[in-house]
Amino acid sequence: MTTLLLVEDNEMNRDMLSRRLTRAGYEVLLAVDGEEGLALAQQKLPALILMDMSLPGIDGWSVLRGIRAVAKGETFLYAEAAAALVDSLRKRSMRRKRSETLGRREREVLQLLAGGKSSAQIADTLFIATGTVEVHRRNIMRKLDLHNVADLTRYAIREGLASA
Repeated sequence: MTTLLLVEDNEMNRDMLSRRLTRAGYEVLLAVDGEEGLALAQQKLPALILMDMSLPGIDGWSVLRGIRAVAKGETFLYAEAAAALVDSLRKRSMRRKRSETLGRREREVLQLLAGGKSSAQIADTLFIATGTVEVHRRNIMRKLDLHNVADLTRYAIREGLASA
């Protein structure tokens, strides 16, 4: 029996076509959107694919490009996934650039803050005034676009400036 993949988001069309194709002797795999269609095509390798080209999420044209890429052994990212990946990488890069703008003393204050020290304890440790610690804290938060000590702590752990 020939396997056929039907990718259709309209339930009425999907049911009607599925019934007719099954009666005609095809094994019918069903997908309701482009993402599911692409996954089924990769997993089940159907002999034929019938696909609505205007699907929600990944459209039919992108699914077709994905199937072709995968068949050639290439990596495929549909437009929205590629945009999300680029956006994520851009944000990560910007964060790193921001952390590179911290001065030596700001990094020391950040490490001690992330270690749970109070401003007074940090001042004693670094032999500076408590007010100076507060200025460093405000500058760190501004430079890193963080808004509280918990965010600073998570950032310091993520960047390897403090341990969990």
